[in-house]
Amino acid sequence: MKKSINQKAKQKALFMVLSEKVRSNDLVIVDKIDLKEEKTKEVNSIMKNFLGQFKKENKLVYVIADSAHKNLIRASRNLPYMFVTLDNSIDFVTLLKYKQVFITKNSIENILKTFKKA
Repeated sequence: MKKSINQKAKQKALFMVLSEKVRSNDLVIVDKIDLKEEKTKEVNSIMKNFLGQFKKENKLVYVIADSAHKNLIRASRNLPYMFVTLDNSIDFVTLLKYKQVFITKNSIENILKTFKKA
């Protein structure tokens, strides 16, 4: 049985999870993620630069991107350690499962517009 949660509680839970990620230094704000090509190999090399030896540490990455980064979703689909979503469809339960969170600057503004309507 699926239980629905009201909008204000959902909003509060999302901001609590994001605040905890900031406190534990697990949230990284990036200006933008430029891809020359829509290739998984390119996204993998970019994430290697961000995370260092991520395979040894088994880090899972949740990326919140704005609508200008739709090609990032397609390019990262085959990476098992990475989940990319648009800023208007963040799921706080999924967000809890991932250790590291990357968010673009434009996404922060969009999140505040979308989820701060209360």
